[in-house]
Amino acid sequence: MKKLTTITLIILLAGIASFGQEWTDLFNGKNLKGWKKLDGSAEYRVENGEVVGVSKTGTPNTFLATKEVYGDFILEYEMKMDRGLNSGVQFRSAAARPDGTSRVNGYQVECDDHPDRPWAGGIYEEAARGWLYPMSYNPGAVEANRVGEWNRIRVEAVGQVIRTYINGVSFANLVDAERKEGFIALQVHGIGDNEEH
Repeated sequence: MKKLTTITLIILLAGIASFGQEWTDLFNGKNLKGWKKLDGSAEYRVENGEVVGVSKTGTPNTFLATKEVYGDFILEYEMKMDRGLNSGVQFRSAAARPDGTSRVNGYQVECDDHPDRPWAGGIYEEAARGWLYPMSYNPGAVEANRVGEWNRIRVEAVGQVIRTYINGVSFANLVDAERKEGFIALQVHGIGDNEEH
């Protein structure tokens, strides 16, 4: 088996729009100004105008979070992962749980590059209730997620309605009033002590 010391997640953030407002770039293409790292110790860096997340053994999930908080919005980004990885993009999230423990929690649009796991586009609540909209609810959409390639993802969060799209195809359609606002964060999923992939 091939040994890997890095597993990468590449994201090109297209922008965010609040309803009635112009699109705003979350990422300037040069550095991570406006973002902060939370929880684990995986690496985030900028390469060729893209955010690259590199997993690290022995660390939990690591998040790169916006310093700003967002309520109702449309978020668009492009994402590519190394084969077989699982990750996600948090939204309406917080750095501490209601019990006061420090842990990123909130909605997550699932990103997955494993051909046998139809998880991409589903909505998972990190460090809380778990799956809120698994893709078993909309199995016909999963073919639109291109494994091993760039995918364009759109998240619409308007009041209690949350919708996700991958490559223009509707994936999740959730009504949930639990969270009204929070930061947006990129996730590098923990890999435990596994350096083989």
